[in-house]
Amino acid sequence: MEEVRKLHQEKAELEKENDFLKKATAFFAKEID
Repeated sequence: MEEVRKLHQEKAELEKENDFLKKATAFFAKEID
């Protein structure tokens, strides 16, 4: 069960980073325009 919890934590981290990247990309795309 410890493994599963670790995987869930990593997944949450990745999703947070992914969300941040999406926002950053949108921000820079606007800046360039």
